[in-house]
Amino acid sequence: TMDLASGTLDLDNGVFGGALGTLFGTLQNGTLVGSTLTSSNGTLDTMVFGSNLTASGTLNIRNSLTLADGIVVNKGNSAWRFTTTGVLPIAMVGGTGSATINNAGGALTAGWGTGGQSLQIGSGVTLQGYGSLGQSSIATIINNGTIIGNTGGQTFTINPSTFTNNGNLSATAGTLNVSATTVTNSASGSINYAAGTTGTINPTNFSNAGSLTVNGTTFTLAPATSFNNTGTMAFNNGTIALGGVFPLSE
Repeated sequence: TMDLASGTLDLDNGVFGGALGTLFGTLQNGTLVGSTLTSSNGTLDTMVFGSNLTASGTLNIRNSLTLADGIVVNKGNSAWRFTTTGVLPIAMVGGTGSATINNAGGALTAGWGTGGQSLQIGSGVTLQGYGSLGQSSIATIINNGTIIGNTGGQTFTINPSTFTNNGNLSATAGTLNVSATTVTNSASGSINYAAGTTGTINPTNFSNAGSLTVNGTTFTLAPATSFNNTGTMAFNNGTIALGGVFPLSE
């Protein structure tokens, strides 16, 4: 374990003047800058990404991951595993600004080896691309930022035990499927499927207090056990399939 003690590690120049190779151990309590982070089951504990970065391999994330304003993290098909109990935020430095994580087939997995985790995507953080956002052990994922499925011919799947959308969830291309056990779109949340997209929301329980707008080609809404709508739902285009439980009062 290397404790950076609030310092900065340059991945391109490393500790001894050369580029950091592959991360096998743990870096904690500091900021990473540089162009490339390659991990072979390495761990980041309470770390900041301070510059644009391309990530590869399998990376364990403990306690928090914070992003500097304006950066782009090209996650690609790497695997990120979130490994501590309680709240684990992906957040902006100082809580302001914006940053983007590009996912291209990789997995983000909450509750890796631990229960009771709440993985929170913070305001200003955009997670986009395709791949999966799910769980290993029972976990909650809360979106306070933006999640976008934006790749034609590909699928973005969200499937933890509990998923709450307080921000923006959208498909601009390809397929977006949400199949968590309990899905809540809060009063501040919006879910949008653009023209030409496909998708399914088929949790056990679905509650919508925000907005759900569908302009896609095909869309399925199929809550298996319970459905509650106090928000707005607009099905504007395409083929809409409704299944599961829809009380007549709704």
